[in-house]
Amino acid sequence: MAFNFKKKEQNDFSTPQEMYRDYRERKIKGPLDYQSKMIDVYMSEGIKKGDVAIELPTGSGKTVIGLLIAEFRRRKFKEKVVYLCPNNQLVNQVVEAATEKYGIHVTSFTGSRRNYSPESVSLYTRNESIAITNYSSIFNVNSFFKDADVLIFDDAHSSESYIASNWSVNVTKYDDQELFYQIAEVLKPILDSSQYRRLTEEKHINVENSWCDMLSVDSVAEIHDSFYDLMEEFVSGTSKQYSWSNIKNNLHACNILISNSEILIKPLIAPTLSLQPFATPKQRIYMSATLGESGELERITGVNTIHRLPMVDDFEVKSIGRRYFLFPNASFSEKQSLEIMTALKKKQSRALILVESENELKKVTKVFEKEPSTKIYKKEDLNQSFENFSREEDAIAILANRYDGIDLDEEKCRMLMLYALPSTTNLQEKFFISKLATSLLFSERIKTRLIQAIGRCTRSDTDYSTVIILGHDLENMLISPKKLQQFEPELRAELDVGYDISCNLDNLDKLLENVDAIYERKSEWKELEQEIISRRNIFDNEESHEKNPLYKNMQISAIHEVDFQYNYWNNRYEAALSDISKILSQLDGNELKGYRAYWTYMAGTLCRLIFENNGTESYRGKANSYFNEASNLSNSVNWFAKLKVISKTKNVDSKDIGITELVNNIEDGILKGSLKKQEAIFNRDAAKILDMLNSNDGETFENGIQELGLLLGYNSNNNSGSAAPDPWWIIDDKNCIVSECKIYKDTQKNIPPNQVKQASKHKEWLYTNEPSIDKDCNIRTVFITNSSTIDASAVVFSNGVYYLNRDRLLSFARKSIGIVRRIRETFVEPGDIIWRTDAADMLIENSITPNDIIDLISSYKLSDLEIR
Repeated sequence: MAFNFKKKEQNDFSTPQEMYRDYRERKIKGPLDYQSKMIDVYMSEGIKKGDVAIELPTGSGKTVIGLLIAEFRRRKFKEKVVYLCPNNQLVNQVVEAATEKYGIHVTSFTGSRRNYSPESVSLYTRNESIAITNYSSIFNVNSFFKDADVLIFDDAHSSESYIASNWSVNVTKYDDQELFYQIAEVLKPILDSSQYRRLTEEKHINVENSWCDMLSVDSVAEIHDSFYDLMEEFVSGTSKQYSWSNIKNNLHACNILISNSEILIKPLIAPTLSLQPFATPKQRIYMSATLGESGELERITGVNTIHRLPMVDDFEVKSIGRRYFLFPNASFSEKQSLEIMTALKKKQSRALILVESENELKKVTKVFEKEPSTKIYKKEDLNQSFENFSREEDAIAILANRYDGIDLDEEKCRMLMLYALPSTTNLQEKFFISKLATSLLFSERIKTRLIQAIGRCTRSDTDYSTVIILGHDLENMLISPKKLQQFEPELRAELDVGYDISCNLDNLDKLLENVDAIYERKSEWKELEQEIISRRNIFDNEESHEKNPLYKNMQISAIHEVDFQYNYWNNRYEAALSDISKILSQLDGNELKGYRAYWTYMAGTLCRLIFENNGTESYRGKANSYFNEASNLSNSVNWFAKLKVISKTKNVDSKDIGITELVNNIEDGILKGSLKKQEAIFNRDAAKILDMLNSNDGETFENGIQELGLLLGYNSNNNSGSAAPDPWWIIDDKNCIVSECKIYKDTQKNIPPNQVKQASKHKEWLYTNEPSIDKDCNIRTVFITNSSTIDASAVVFSNGVYYLNRDRLLSFARKSIGIVRRIRETFVEPGDIIWRTDAADMLIENSITPNDIIDLISSYKLSDLEIR
């Protein structure tokens, strides 16, 4: 009788390289020199560390390095090793590479735990094979891998959304309509009227699209029970149930963020170490193409200290192929983007399109559905593999907000289109960048996403593809001077040359000819290639662009931010307050002013909680002091000023009226167009506005008033209805200017009573018909005209109506346009707090603030005019 048993594996080797020599099923000779040196660095510096990060540029073969380390630890130390990929498609890809290319036996785990095969379970349980699975298999309520000794995170830069989703509840107006509006009603008592309006209104003006806000911790405490009960009722049995269960008992340690379309509940940093499968392994290894130097990996993973291994000096494989960039919107309007996409697709058998959201996906899909011969691949078609797609003769893959797990090398796909990709991935990031002006905090994270997105179709140093950038926001993120300097010389040269070419396109045929020259390797292609190399060498020889010295401070701050999150999560308020003290010590410099404001606000919040818990009077005073400081540090978050433990009021300098909103709107206006063309466009628009204001045609003059408001950063509107006012400028939630405009052919004409009477009713019209104006808004009515006299019978209707002569308006317009031009010329990137501060100072210094405009229009009353 024969007994079936497995022979014990030998472990008499000292390095992964030595172990690998006996793997006869492999189809490679072994790790290349630079790969072997990277393994040596791990063996000498990282093998005993709890958390280790390895930076391996795209195309460097990080999979074989990770698998060799995994196999070595499994065999040498008898450890259970789990190799994690962002999604199932990458799991399958790694399994295929391990078994067919590297000769390493691994076991795949995808799908539901109850469907794991007995053989796979046995191999992992007995430590006879590396487990290859997805992030979701670790970050769930009942993970099979609770006893893992080692976790290896492949593409760790992609882990952010997978990790954060376990502690985030996202409610959208369109997918979760009933819950969204129920939450809005629960929140209503703690929202001011403008927040509630912006949150709930269906049709909102364009300037409101970028609005978002965060709710203060103390205000949420007021409605905690009703909010908790509502969520418990609505999320039970839904996909939100798991993430809600992870945060529902720690709402005080979460941020609640709101916008017109979304409500997000999440902690600043995911408390990953509260989850056993992630917390218990001896070692966690993070492999990434970009690790960053400002602490983003620590913030993403919820681990305070990660030992970064130095990249070997002679790491030669840095190229990720050749990208030929085209920026159609440098010469064509964004309205033509979909037409351009369909025309470009005809130049290649297969193309990949990455879009911003599901709504954009539907829009693009609808366009390509009109092409009957083109097969459309969506996310669900590609979850397991891109193999079928890569064999199609005419196909397009359209994916929403997806950068990871797409490896379309060589002939699989040589055309990539990026359509309106966002710089932020969630509402919390958006709030920190737009309201707190903390662009520096996310600069490396955004840079990583962009690099990941543009490299989907170039996966080796000999690969190439065209990359078509559509949308001014994305274009500006890539080619604005400050952004361009951050990229490596090769990528910087590709972007720079591509944009130059794109600016000189006369028509769509010329764009298509350029694409043909690239794919057919025509003579022009050689010139293009030489120019890229030439600029690369120029950039490479330039004095290196030094990294921002504040990155080091942010890296140190990240350690204490992670510690804070766990102390705050577990109600250790005094320890959390101590952590904030260490955080604030690192946040010097104007670029971090907004981030300092947030942490100062949190310090005040903790002092308030400590005071409420034990009644220590000194903490009440400390809370007020912190809230005052937070308010002084940030002009954009107006509710900081209301967070007094004792007093709920603040004396606001009248000069502060609307300045923050004005600067934010000027920034939004800049970002709606191409940064490289903004000066020419601004000058064109400015000249047009001044012409309209000089016009003797009443309607043209009115349009000039509206356009001037928009150019200066106001929410400017008009209405053609018979009883409606002429243009009105909304300064902020509490202040508005509405006009009645009359340009007479005879400047000696008296202003008649019917027109004055009409002007006197504009305020009531706005209260009734303008949804963005509340009843407590201070509306000032001004009569703008080229006349200087009034009919005696009109005076009776003139109460509350101001007078502004056209000549004074023109003088103000010329001056204001000049100052705004100077402000725009200094703009570099979104969320730059230094630029915002300087812009506000420039408005004040030149007396063109909203308060100055109020002084201008209220200098004279209509009743003060000479009566005839």
